[in-house]
Amino acid sequence: YRKKITPFQVISEFQRNYLGKLDTEILMVFLQNIAYCYLDAKCRLSNDTVGKIIFINKQRPSQPIVKVGDDIIDLSQQKEIYISELL
Repeated sequence: YRKKITPFQVISEFQRNYLGKLDTEILMVFLQNIAYCYLDAKCRLSNDTVGKIIFINKQRPSQPIVKVGDDIIDLSQQKEIYISELL
């Protein structure tokens, strides 16, 4: 058993462990659809800031773009920051 994880962490695990093992096109559509469910959702980032998911990257659905205050954070460009919780 482990503590709960966010859907974005699950998407990341699927990308790491199943791309190439499952039909890639179907897997990516499935993962994108999961990610799109959280568009406009409030989230807490690993740096303890709170923001809103404003864009889902089709190539990296586990790393959306988040707006924190007036700042825009592209999580695909910030390897050390991730969504730690959905609010």
